[in-house]
Parts: sequence; C-alpha cells; structure tokens
Amino acid sequence: ESWNEFTRELKMHNSLHHLFSDQDFASEIPLSKGLFSISADIINKRLEDELEIFEGHIHGYCFSASKDYVNYACQLDPSNSKNPHYRSEEGLKKAAIDIGKYARYGLSFDSLIKSQHTKDLCVAWSGLSKWMTLGQLSSYHFCNNEAFPGSICNWVEDTERSDLSWSGLRDLGDSQIFETTLHSLPPENALNVKFFPKVGNLLAFFNALMDNIVAIVIVYARGKRLSHEFHYQNPKAVEDVQRFIGDILEHFIRGYYATDTISLQQALELDNTEFEKWLHRTSLEIVYWSAMQPYEMTEDFFISRHDHKYQNYFLHINQNKRPDPEIMKTSNEIHNHSLSHKTADGRKYNFGLAHMYGFPLQALIKGLCKLSINILENSHPPHDSQSVLAGCTNQ
Repeated sequence: ESWNEFTRELKMHNSLHHLFSDQDFASEIPLSKGLFSISADIINKRLEDELEIFEGHIHGYCFSASKDYVNYACQLDPSNSKNPHYRSEEGLKKAAIDIGKYARYGLSFDSLIKSQHTKDLCVAWSGLSKWMTLGQLSSYHFCNNEAFPGSICNWVEDTERSDLSWSGLRDLGDSQIFETTLHSLPPENALNVKFFPKVGNLLAFFNALMDNIVAIVIVYARGKRLSHEFHYQNPKAVEDVQRFIGDILEHFIRGYYATDTISLQQALELDNTEFEKWLHRTSLEIVYWSAMQPYEMTEDFFISRHDHKYQNYFLHINQNKRPDPEIMKTSNEIHNHSLSHKTADGRKYNFGLAHMYGFPLQALIKGLCKLSINILENSHPPHDSQSVLAGCTNQ
C-alpha cells in the first residue's frame, strides 16, 4: 500500500484511542507503533501477496493487536469442538454493531471483502469497477428488471482474508466520512452520474452499509458451509442462519441508534407474519446458494443424511435450466445452457450466476433496502458538523 494509506490507518487508530474509551466500540482497535520504509532490495523472500514498490522502497505500518485480530472471521475454532463457529460469529456481531456505531458518526467502510474493491470478471461484465449492492440501481436490463447486483466471483477464495476477524472490524482506515462517500466511488458509477449529488451521496452512504452487511453474511456462510449439515433441506441449518441474520441486524440497529429498545422487526416495520416470512426466506436463499456444490464436495458430503449430491443449485441449473423454483419462485429459465457451467467450474466458485445480474440473496437485499429507507425516514443522515471522526480520515 502507499504511504498515504498507511498514514490514514495510523491516524484512525490514534484518533479512536484519543476520542473514545475501549468500551465505546466492540471491535479491537490496534495500538500504533509507527510507519516505516525500507529498501525493496532487502526483501529476498517470495511473499504470498505482491508488494507495492515506490521509488525502490516498500512502505509499512507497524501496530500491535491480539491473536483474535489476526484470526480471520471465516476461520473455525479447533479448540471448541461443540461449536467451532462461535468465535467467528461473535467477531461478526462485533463488526455489525460497530458498523452501525461508525455510521452514526457519519463514517462508512469502503469494502470488507475483495470483490467490493477489486475489478474482476463478473464486475467487468456488468460495467462496474467493483461489486456494489446498489450498483445496478439505475440500470434496466431484460434479466435484471429489479436492479439486483451481479454475482460475487470466486467468493470462496476471495473471502479467506477479509477485513473481518474474531475481534471484529479490521482495516479501519479503509473508510469515508459521509460527505466524501460518493466521491470515493469510481467516476463512471451510476450513483455518480444518474442522480443529483445529494441523492447520490445518500445512496452511496447506505450502499456502503449494505455492502458491509452482505460481506458479513458471505463470510459467515463461507465458514458454515464446511459442515455437511449445511443444506437447504435441513431445517436446523436454515434456523441457525435465521438466528444469525436476526442477531447481525439487531446488532447493527443497536449500534446505529445507540439503544437496544428498537427491535429488527420494528425497524423493518413488518407485522409478525411478514417478518417471520422474510427471515425464513432470507435464510433459505443463503443456505441454498452458499452450500457446497458437487464439484467441490468431499466424500462426507456424498454420504451425509442430506442429499447434497442431487439437491443443489449446480445440478438444478444444469438439468432444469433454472434454480429450484421453490427457492427462486420468480426466476426465469436460463436459456443459454452452456453459460451455466461458468457459474461453478471447479475453479471459480461464483456466488450467483456469472452471466446474469440477478444476485441470489434477493430477500436479504430487499430487507436491507427497506431498513435503509426506514432509517432515512426516521432520522437525519449524518453531516460533517456532526462527525467527530472526520479528522480521522483526512490525510
């Protein structure tokens, strides 16, 4: 990374420790030890990531943090055989409540997973520079008339090292204050060119919040899918996801409103029946689309009590040219059968259909949009004068 990006991270850590106590945020905030710059010539070991070299030097930022900070949220806890997902889920809850808290101060995070900040094949097809929840909001396409975003490509590999850990949020410098959220997006983005600036900025801000929640869900599913119990025809698996979705959004609301008196159901303004229906629908879609597929299953999946081998979206699309109609009731037939193989060829584990704009977690997206609209209608958006964190993100 560049010197400015490391400086931004350092300033964020120092400012948060100066302005707040350890109890104000759920996620761990590292302790800064300083910046450094070394000659690239002294690095003679092949590293996992390619290093950025600036005028013959490599820049870095040194800080201290706990072991939980360096354990990515998708990692299971081998010391807890009864519930190896516990530490992961607690970290994701910490991230969710802090996303809400930072949003209250007018701060949003640009991206938590790779697809939300890197241009890949799926995004390139859609004409966008990165994956965004509202990326197709102003577009009209024959297979995307509800403006859902496209699929997340290679999601299993690209969520291995996210900005989510057992201790909550990471990479706090990758953030924007309310007034700069729109400007941080690529110039060609639809929110930049097809809406009035004030509207575009609001959309960009809430898009970032929705992106963050989607990232949490994706990272959660990446860990859960390792179990052969994670199958859409297993009621227990769907119930577990339903409980998690409720918890994550409750934590976000608690952080945003600084109170635990507002429930998720109240925030969504749904009656009991509609709320339960939405939660169940959301969870069912998550399990269906994120579970293991035949081309990547190990032997224990084929011999489990759930029909992983035949009841999965990969075979449904290849055999019937559409997902299970009980899961995706409004989906059309996929007429170009050969393209369906590109959704999952053993190399790219795409979350959704790579050649279409229809992101599969449609109930989740609709719920997040409704939640965002209700937040806007019942509160004032953040302003620069209200943001005590503005100084943290100014380089």
